[in-house]
Amino acid sequence: MNRRTATLVLLILVSAQIYAQTAKTPPSPPRITGEQTLVSARTAVNKAMGGESFAIYLETYALALPLHDAILLCKEFLPKAPSSSKADLAVFSGSLALMAGRYADAALLFSQGSALGSGGEGARGTASRPDLLLKAARCNLAAGNYAEAKKNLDMVPGTAGGTSYLGQRNLSLAWLFLLEGESEKAFILLQPLAAGPDEDGISREAYFLLWLAASAPDFADFTVDTKGYDARSMESRLEAAYPGSME
Repeated sequence: MNRRTATLVLLILVSAQIYAQTAKTPPSPPRITGEQTLVSARTAVNKAMGGESFAIYLETYALALPLHDAILLCKEFLPKAPSSSKADLAVFSGSLALMAGRYADAALLFSQGSALGSGGEGARGTASRPDLLLKAARCNLAAGNYAEAKKNLDMVPGTAGGTSYLGQRNLSLAWLFLLEGESEKAFILLQPLAAGPDEDGISREAYFLLWLAASAPDFADFTVDTKGYDARSMESRLEAAYPGSME
């Protein structure tokens, strides 16, 4: 992937996020001349430390580096970012790591932006960005770090700021159960999600996961009622509800 394409993908990822609006005009990005190295970028970002231009310097110099060096730069400086810009920088940094397929790094970066309280990264009770905890959990699942994913999900509140996170949390928890071979636990969580409104694709994903659960070797041994939820029935429901879908 060339740099222009990578930058375009990154902008699409970042533009999908909701950023806090401020009354101040954002600082101008630095003018970069010549090819940058991790050392030169680190020196430039260090000079902006503590100032209003810190975030834009980190983003600009990260985009001027090869992708893996950019991730190293973000991992070094995101913990030093002021709380006012840490969440946005976490979205930026985590998206870079996702582009590189570095799921464990993406999980770390997203989680660092989720807690803005004095308790530090991931401190219980300080999560002000549950959406970033959910991203961190899914990245940890992709990385095979199931214990860390469970820690992320344990800190996601049911509701925060008038927004419900229960459905997305339970979807991620269902993924965790399926990956750990506890299909019945996933099945129990997924039934009400599939029956509910398809907000943010929750019902659709729940149907797909129910089909996976029904395809599990231990499905016949479930202790709960599974009538109408066998793999063939779930496949038919998916085809009827979402014709042409990849699922």
